[in-house]
Amino acid sequence: MITPSPETVSCNPGVDLYMTKKKIVFGILIMLSAVTLPMAGTLCQAGMVSFTFDDGLASVYSHALPVLKHNRQVATIGITYAYCVYGGKEFMTIQQILELQRQGWEVASHGLTHSNPKKIPKLYSEEKITGWEKEDKKLNIYRAPYAYENVAGILDGSSIMNAAASMDALRQSPGSYYFDSQRGQLYVRPAGLVRTDKLAIRSVSCEREIEFSKKELEKMGCKITTYITPYNSWPAGLRELSEPHYAVIASGGNHANWREGFDPHSIGRFVVRSDDTVSALKTLVKRYAIENDGWVVVKRDGSHGRLTSLRNFPRGSPKKRSRP
Repeated sequence: MITPSPETVSCNPGVDLYMTKKKIVFGILIMLSAVTLPMAGTLCQAGMVSFTFDDGLASVYSHALPVLKHNRQVATIGITYAYCVYGGKEFMTIQQILELQRQGWEVASHGLTHSNPKKIPKLYSEEKITGWEKEDKKLNIYRAPYAYENVAGILDGSSIMNAAASMDALRQSPGSYYFDSQRGQLYVRPAGLVRTDKLAIRSVSCEREIEFSKKELEKMGCKITTYITPYNSWPAGLRELSEPHYAVIASGGNHANWREGFDPHSIGRFVVRSDDTVSALKTLVKRYAIENDGWVVVKRDGSHGRLTSLRNFPRGSPKKRSRP
């Protein structure tokens, strides 16, 4: 996880941003840099503030980078592999991601597909789907019961199947699948002819999300040591799966991190919304980072609905932490 610059920056936070009508959230984050203490760059040193941006949105490159660069700050970006490769103009290109990395930003994995780990298979051993029956002999379509809420991705052997939006779309698209979440049924149309008992269909698991997101991003030139959990969700048992691949795991929790008992595989982050005020965020940093020597990691999630407001954070001052 990247920490802010060891230099204390003297600036008029947010002025350039508002003059050019950039997004207000980035102005809020830059306001925080005015109260950030100098740091040596080590994990969980007292009095730190770090910025993280999830999902790899293009607006981070166009809006956040110029403002943070002007104020001599860097951040961590959580990149979802599928968004980077298939997401379109809403997301950063790999060239932009690598440019941020060259400028001192940290690139973290944010999963293969940004699937909620509570709603997909956990392990490789749970990926295989059984119970197939013929749905349409003429079109070679099969169906099977599916026990999970979401489908992160479907593999036919080593091939990635395309997601169809409906049964009609599936009928037109060999090599695709359709998930009927209401009935709990998965339908597939393999690209080639195959017997029912020879189907080798698997559903992408958390274990695959954790391991292969790192591998695929590293193939593109990213240096990955951190995993940022999708949806701030980190069910029991995933820590053991992640430790061989990552030095740092960041999730949610809306809490600060403390030197005493610090765990790099369980870093908490405060969620920031566009309607959170600058004064509330400055109060947050003052309370946890300055007055109590904690590490505040600020998370901005750009595309997944209404997020927890600072109004819901505990208002009582935490117990004073002593320096080791």
